[in-house]
Amino acid sequence: MEKDDSVYLRHALDASGRILEFLEGVSQVQFEANHLIQDGVIRHEIIGEAVKRVSIRAPFTRRFDGQMFPQ
Repeated sequence: MEKDDSVYLRHALDASGRILEFLEGVSQVQFEANHLIQDGVIRHEIIGEAVKRVSIRAPFTRRFDGQMFPQ
């Protein structure tokens, strides 16, 4: 059974949230010095894998904070 695009997008969104948790309150210097945080962020390559499987091109817009967000 083929997964619905929303499943892949949910995986990417969940992984993005985890990355934000890892990086909360962490400076670039702290990130570069902490291999645990680096590994936590890098291991979430699931985002790329999930997005590669999306069959449609969803329109995106920029949010007020400059980040991309689906319309």
